[in-house]
Amino acid sequence: KGSNGVIIKTEIASYDIRKQVVKSDQLTKMNDGSGNSIVLDMFNYSTKNKSLRSKGNIKVIDKLGNKYFFDEIFIDVEKKRMAGSNVKIKFNKNTFGNVENDPRLVANSAVITENKSLIEGGVFTTCKKRGDKCPPWKLTAKKITHDKEKQQISYEDAKLYLYDFPIFYTPRFFHPDPTVKRQSGFLAPSLLNSTVLGSGVNLPYYFALAEHKDATLS
Repeated sequence: KGSNGVIIKTEIASYDIRKQVVKSDQLTKMNDGSGNSIVLDMFNYSTKNKSLRSKGNIKVIDKLGNKYFFDEIFIDVEKKRMAGSNVKIKFNKNTFGNVENDPRLVANSAVITENKSLIEGGVFTTCKKRGDKCPPWKLTAKKITHDKEKQQISYEDAKLYLYDFPIFYTPRFFHPDPTVKRQSGFLAPSLLNSTVLGSGVNLPYYFALAEHKDATLS
């Protein structure tokens, strides 16, 4: 147990006194002191820099119940910063309002701090999993930024796909994060079937006009 509230549990570990590094190649369970529960195949932890590195099968569960999977990870305990590659995120089913869906995201890399998350090369959908079949819709972006202080998620070079066909592109757009009750911005896409227009996708924009007034443009 460290001074920052870090708790590391493993079967066998070694400590390099000169380098001030704790190592293990055994299955390890860790609490990073910020409410994240982490399972690792191996780790190198610097007691001097208060940082950890690991590769292999890495699973992180945050205090909201979201699950993160990485191939490699670096955790700066003092700065409360986490960076990893080949990211898969399974969001808590309650996050986006419909517990029947499976909200998830895959990305090339992610940097996560207390106030902001930066995701590179992300693909996001809330569609229910259907085996190996592609989701009915997905949103891809070169960069996704979640500003937790502004409660806002923004996208760069974003494309909306319907069954793997790109149907909408925008260089930039944003929407409120799931913690926001009322704020102007795009809402989650949904599939529709109209007798007039046929099958399609609905990308609504919500306007919070006043405390008791709003409008939605679809």
